[in-house]
Amino acid sequence: MACHYILFPQESDFVPVFYHTTVSDNVLSGTVWACITIVTVPAHFHGFNGINLINTKHLCDFPNHTMYTLMDIPGELVGILIAAVTCWILFVTIDMICALPRKGGVSGAEEIAEHIAQSGGNLSGGRMMGNIVCSPDASGGTLLAACGMYTGGIAGGLLVAVLVYIGNRICHDKGYAGTSGAVCATGVVYALTLLGIPASHCIAGMVLAILSIQGTSHVHASRLLGKIWGWRS
Repeated sequence: MACHYILFPQESDFVPVFYHTTVSDNVLSGTVWACITIVTVPAHFHGFNGINLINTKHLCDFPNHTMYTLMDIPGELVGILIAAVTCWILFVTIDMICALPRKGGVSGAEEIAEHIAQSGGNLSGGRMMGNIVCSPDASGGTLLAACGMYTGGIAGGLLVAVLVYIGNRICHDKGYAGTSGAVCATGVVYALTLLGIPASHCIAGMVLAILSIQGTSHVHASRLLGKIWGWRS
C-alpha cells in the first residue's frame, strides 16, 4: 500500500493541519478522506518546498502504516553534517590507532603513498590513504556499517562487520581497522538514531567524510593525516 500526502500549511505557529491520503495497491485504488492525519506546521512554511514528512501519526485503521514526523530540509542538512563530523572522527581515530600511516600494509598502498609524496604530500598520510584504497579500513567499515544499520538495524551492522573481516582477508590484510570500524560504527550509528539522526543521514555523512580525504586534494589531505599521525606517534 502506498500513501501519498497533500499538505495544507497554515500561517500561525504550530497549528494542526489536516490532509487526506491517497491509497493505492494492486487491489485497491482511490482517495480515502476518512483517513486523516494531524501534523503541526511552523509559521515559516508557506509552501511545499523544503518539507519532508517523517514520523507522523496516522489516525486510521489501515495496517502497516509508517510513522512520520515533520522535518525541514535545513534540519536534515544539520543532521548530515553532524553525522559527517562524527564519522570522520571515528574512522580517522580507528585508522590512527591501527597505525595505517606507518606502512603500506597491502599491495598497492605503498605505491599510492609514494606518488602522493612525490606530488608534495606527506608520505605517512599517503600510506594511510593508500591503505584505505587497497583494503577495507575503518572508513569503508563505517560506511558499510551505516548501510547495514539502514537495511537491517544492529544485526545488519554486525553482519557487515563480518563481511568486512572477510574482505580484509581476501586482500591479504592482516589488520583489523575495517572490522573495528564496522563494529564501532554500528554502535555510533545506533546512538545517533537515538538522538534523531537516522542511518540514512549517516550514510550521506560518511560519503562526505570519505570525500574530504580521498575526493578533494590528496596533497593537503595527506598532510593533515600526517600531522595527526605525528601527534599520535
